Amino acid sequence: MVRGARCEAGGRSVTWCALPPTSNLVPRTPYLTLLEVAFLPLSNAHALPPFTIRQATVDDAEKMAPLGARLFAQAYAEPHPEPELSRYLARSFSVEGIREAIADDGVTMLMVEDREGGAIAYVYIRESPDPPPGVHGKRAREIVRFYVDAACQGRGIGAALMEECFKDAKNRGADVVWLQVWKEAPWAVRFYLRMEFSVIGSAPFYFGDQVGDDHVMAKSL
Repeated sequence: MVRGARCEAGGRSVTWCALPPTSNLVPRTPYLTLLEVAFLPLSNAHALPPFTIRQATVDDAEKMAPLGARLFAQAYAEPHPEPELSRYLARSFSVEGIREAIADDGVTMLMVEDREGGAIAYVYIRESPDPPPGVHGKRAREIVRFYVDAACQGRGIGAALMEECFKDAKNRGADVVWLQVWKEAPWAVRFYLRMEFSVIGSAPFYFGDQVGDDHVMAKSL
């Protein structure tokens, strides 16, 4: 079963990405200048569809709210059943709530779109003035939500999106980023390890009456 990025619950925010361990290819695309694509075999590069990464604005809230709800449900329908799932989606992915988050000066939301402009992934990053123990740095950023549509995984989208997270954090003066990841998602943990995160602790994840056990991972910039 593939699970997606964890979200805020019970006053905590947790994050992980459901990228499989083979998702290390980066598509050749004219839309992304941050990517180094020279290592890609030419046949693979031409076979993969292009995608774009851009910063979301408040006008994107009506697009991002259903995207977040859809990907959360895609990832969590089995381990997080009804009726709590619907209640959580309504609380966490309202259009107004997403709009307010985007408008926050300390928040960055990046959205990934396919060739046709369809939203296929996004990340929510924010200031973290009080990071958990083990996160060392003068200024931290938290990756709160990190989602990639299951149908679009294995195309380098996750790696490209994470590199944009690092760039955003550096541009805002941060010297460390951190997140939480479900311990029962080894492919997600491997992805973060490939992106040079380290496990520095653990934390609970609350979903209704369920309590999960997560790694806290951090990366110095």
